[in-house]
Amino acid sequence: RIRVNMPATSEHGASKVNHRQTKVVAETTQHFITLMDSLKLNMVAVDELSPLLMELLISLRHVESLPQDDEAVLKVQKWREKLEP
Repeated sequence: RIRVNMPATSEHGASKVNHRQTKVVAETTQHFITLMDSLKLNMVAVDELSPLLMELLISLRHVESLPQDDEAVLKVQKWREKLEP
């Protein structure tokens, strides 16, 4: 980027980034990683996993670029429903 004399983000149009959505995507990623780590640590109790799934589902629903009928949203929703008492 030194040769062009401008940041790569400016050159490629990333200056129009929606910072709120960037934060939402980062939080969604964080919730997904937390859930996956919990599963890897053999946390299998419903009362442990249910809140994590709910946080992930709420985050997924806030990602504007992700359709509500997206496969990821539907799968998380399905698992959340399976764990409901």
